[in-house]
Amino acid sequence: MIDDLINRIHSLLRDHGQVPQGLKELGIKGRRECDMRYEMYGFDLILKDTFDVLDIGCNCGFLSCLIAKKVRRVVGIDINKILIEIANLASIALNLGNCLFFVSDFREYKPASKRDLVIASQIHFWLKIPFEDYVDKLVTLVKDQGYLLFESHDTDTVDADIDKKISLMIDKGFVVIHSGHWVEDPGQCWIPPKKHKKIPRQYFLMRYSPEKVS
Repeated sequence: MIDDLINRIHSLLRDHGQVPQGLKELGIKGRRECDMRYEMYGFDLILKDTFDVLDIGCNCGFLSCLIAKKVRRVVGIDINKILIEIANLASIALNLGNCLFFVSDFREYKPASKRDLVIASQIHFWLKIPFEDYVDKLVTLVKDQGYLLFESHDTDTVDADIDKKISLMIDKGFVVIHSGHWVEDPGQCWIPPKKHKKIPRQYFLMRYSPEKVS
């Protein structure tokens, strides 16, 4: 059963033509190794078993699956049907009963409640909306004193203005509690692309404190 699920995930990734995320427990090496990212982001410092988590643009859902082991529930949304199928298969293979992954466009997504942690990793460029509008919607998703993990696109190109973007987020009430840099290497993954470049990224673990807004 488990082997069949993992084989199906491998088949879907081959059809997709790339391996965006990697997860050791599934034996998949991807562009963005989720075990490394989980530790790097400092999630163990904040996660509680009462947390409800939302992963925006969850991709294969592998990062969400790691988080799900420490929290009450994780919901992941992505616009790509293949990636959502992979995410659901991964949660079954890992015997996680507290994950829900489904296809949704973030621009239209309206959850019933705010979350303790929202993951917004490398998605804002693809939404094609003004960055301030994007941040304003994030504000509606995170509980007061809840957390946001925000990660950039390429800081040499798309997010060369990352300092300006973070300043705007701070003005909206987000407080940076942990941050860092890393380099994505597409050449390391199971199905390496024919052409690839290393991509510098920055991440910011933030707490939403609306009382900080002047």
